[in-house]
Amino acid sequence: MIVRLMKAEDSRIVNDFVDSQNDASIYHTCNWKKVIEDTYGYKSIYIVAIQNECVKGLLPFFQVRGLTGKKRLISLPFSHSVQLLHDSKTTLEKILAYSEQTAKK
Repeated sequence: MIVRLMKAEDSRIVNDFVDSQNDASIYHTCNWKKVIEDTYGYKSIYIVAIQNECVKGLLPFFQVRGLTGKKRLISLPFSHSVQLLHDSKTTLEKILAYSEQTAKK
């Protein structure tokens, strides 16, 4: 399993994964990602876990500036409570470890 930042060409397999998840919502989709990018100019940072060309986990973030101007990552602004999508505990742990490294950068 590879955990990395989502690439543009991953959109189809990400949406396929989102469609297959019971806890998924419109807020996980690539269409919502585009709405937030286009409307607010936020940079998306979607972390995906991929195995055998299939997504196994997804954690979406957006980089925003706080009131002080400092950059920070938030998961899915302007949305309701949204679950981190994953197929197993191992996938969850790997995505969380990668997200911690990403946040530090």
